Order: sequence, then C-alpha cells, then structure tokens
Amino acid sequence: MTGFVNLRHARTAFDRQGAGLPILLIHGAEANRESLAGLASALAAPGPSVLCAVRYDQRECGETEGDGEPHTIPDLAQDAAELMTGLGFERFAVMGTSLGGRIAQALAIACPQRVETLCLVNTWPLDRQLADLNPEGVARMRRLRDGLPSTAAELAAMFYSPAHVARHPALAQRFARPAPGSRRGALAAEVHRLPPALIQARTLCVSGGQDRVVPTEVVRALADRIPRAQFACIEDVGHSIAVQAPEALAARIANFTHSPDAS
Repeated sequence: MTGFVNLRHARTAFDRQGAGLPILLIHGAEANRESLAGLASALAAPGPSVLCAVRYDQRECGETEGDGEPHTIPDLAQDAAELMTGLGFERFAVMGTSLGGRIAQALAIACPQRVETLCLVNTWPLDRQLADLNPEGVARMRRLRDGLPSTAAELAAMFYSPAHVARHPALAQRFARPAPGSRRGALAAEVHRLPPALIQARTLCVSGGQDRVVPTEVVRALADRIPRAQFACIEDVGHSIAVQAPEALAARIANFTHSPDAS
C-alpha cells in the first residue's frame, strides 16, 4: 500500500513490505519505485533472510510531488535520509541501481553512521562521468535514442540483454518514444568530489554480465576503490538486473546483508 512522507522538498511516495532489517531501494534515472517491485517482493519474502524493503519515488518521478527546486545527487541523498528518518529507521541497508547507485554512494558518504551495508548495482563512481568510463557505450546509446522509434529494440537490449528482449518483445515499446525532457539525464552526468574511498559501509558491488551501459569492468573498478567492498557478477543479465532477475539479485543482497562483518 502506497504511503506518503512530507520531506523538506517533496511529498514522497513509498511502499514498504516485509519485516526484519530495513533496506532502502533506490531506483535509476528513467524509472520509478515500480521498477523495484519484484526485487522488494523477493527481499521481503518470509524466511531467515527476510528484509523490510522500502522503495520510493525520487523527485520528478512516479507519484512523488517535488517543489520544483533545482537539485543534485547529494540533495537526493538527503531526501533518502529524511525519508528513512520519517519512517522511524535510524540505521538501515541501502541498495541503489544505476543513477540510484550514485545516490546511494552519496548517502553512505554523508551518513556513515546510518548506513549498515551498501549494495551498488550496475553503477559508477561519483567522481567520474560514465562517458569517460564507457565512451563507446554512451555514444551508442545516444545514437539509438536519436534513431527512435526504429531503434527501440536495440536500445532495450542495452538495458536488458538481446536474449531477454527477444523473449519479451513488448519491452522495446517502453523505449520507442524519446523520454520527455527532465533533469534526470543531467543528474546522471553529474560529477562530485566524493571518491569511493570515503565510503565506510561494508559494500557489495554487483554487475550484470551483459551490461553494455555500465560494463562489468567499470563496476569491478568501483569495488576496488571502496575499502570494504566485495564484487559479484550475475551472468546473462544486463543493466536492469532488478527487473530482469529480481530473485537472483535479492539472493545476493540478502546473503550479503545478513552475513557477519568480516572486518
């Protein structure tokens, strides 16, 4: 059931399910909390690894009503912290995917005393631009977006995988129309002097083996820059792991979140 929390800059829509340790799920640039519904259900399924999964809509997304003020990734991280305070969670785990992973990094750096564990999925560091880390992939995405709607299937395959799009051809229709103008694309391109070495939380960096948006080597390099990080790759999935393989991702997150701190 959808709830709302009034933050300083937004009336924020959220869903909460499950029991046990709380985990905040942060969606990507062109998504909303519904993209994380399958992952939340898998994390909240009854069992020894059950988590209390909170997913929400960021400003300019879904049912959240922002105040229209300009905002940056650190501002969105502050929104996330305010949301969890409003829900009564002082300490919690965090999972962020793509742009959401960059917001999650900013949250972990800003609130080290609150973030228990951190899961970064198919994302890149705050102090680098994706266009520098994957110039061919970013250039291809731009070409495919310029060629819509005829290039919709190829663009969808960059975010999932060619085999998955072939099995689910309706996915291409989600990419057939150019995204309306918003600040989301500009947010994804932001660079901040917040290097991964500042992250104190125990961290799991997860890559999709067929991700052509944020390639595996980019996620592995991110893990190498975080002091207490582990790296994992889920083969045969692309950039949108949370949609394509929510159960597999949930298993990785739950095992990591519940595992003893080895430090």
